[in-house]
Amino acid sequence: MYLLAFYAFLRIGEITIKNGYSAHCIRRDNIVFIFDDDHHKPSGFELSFHSFKHSTGKSKPTLLIKSIQQPEFCPVDSLFKYCNLRDDSPGPLFMFMDGSPVTYNYFNQHLQLSLKWANLDCKVYKGHSFRIGAATTAAALGISDENIQI
Repeated sequence: MYLLAFYAFLRIGEITIKNGYSAHCIRRDNIVFIFDDDHHKPSGFELSFHSFKHSTGKSKPTLLIKSIQQPEFCPVDSLFKYCNLRDDSPGPLFMFMDGSPVTYNYFNQHLQLSLKWANLDCKVYKGHSFRIGAATTAAALGISDENIQI
């Protein structure tokens, strides 16, 4: 979840459920893996947004995420492995084995535990830090503000 949140510039409400429902939560059918020569390992995936915080309903953007060389940090490898464990039932992309969705509170509690484990200040990092970090990284790589905001 952390890798997808960072590489796709996601808000936590786009990968979790808050108060039993989220209109913006990414579903399994929003992900399409892309296979090139090796049909066992994807080279990337497309993430289609059916809805997002500031969407007007007119456009449904698609984000292409490509594999990176470091498998332990690769969002494509991680998401592909997760999707092979998850059944194809409809609903939010991130679910527990019993089919219940990952909640906003659960995500934040485990983010805090992860930060403590890594000896990072929990007051400095929050769920929105993935999106902020992704935007900062993209800007440092020379990507325009216009493209970052999409």
